[in-house]
Amino acid sequence: MATKQSETDRCVFCRIASGVDDSTTLVYDDDDFAAFRDLRPAAEHHYLVVPKRHVGNPKTLTTADRDLGRERKVEQCGYAQRRYRPVKNLLKVGKCVVGKQGGNPEASRYGFHWPPFNTVQHLHMHAIYPPDRMGFFARLAYRPDSLWFVTVDWLLNRLESD
Repeated sequence: MATKQSETDRCVFCRIASGVDDSTTLVYDDDDFAAFRDLRPAAEHHYLVVPKRHVGNPKTLTTADRDLGRERKVEQCGYAQRRYRPVKNLLKVGKCVVGKQGGNPEASRYGFHWPPFNTVQHLHMHAIYPPDRMGFFARLAYRPDSLWFVTVDWLLNRLESD
């Protein structure tokens, strides 16, 4: 008899973030978030930052997602985060990862592919450095605030207006 797989079992990013996928090396790992290199990097530094718990694509987020969670302190990056705020925390972790991997966090591009232009239905933020060294097609795929790729600020503004 077949057993029903949970969303976590079916989701590739859930498996990667939990450490079950041996083919992917985590460049960042804490209780709530994980980061790893993109399989098809658009630039020298291209990372995906994901929450460890399954959260749908960015279009599924609501205003309630801004303030979910508990008190926490993130030691790896030297910042304190008071609440689980997926989008803001993804950005903080992304900046940390880019910096620790030798990139410039302040000159990086951070954002999300917007459905239907995303391939994995698990919230993941792209952290890309240097964006000015991306090839022609990558510049199109990761063009800020286009129909298919939105910045962190755009997503936060959308959540505020809901």
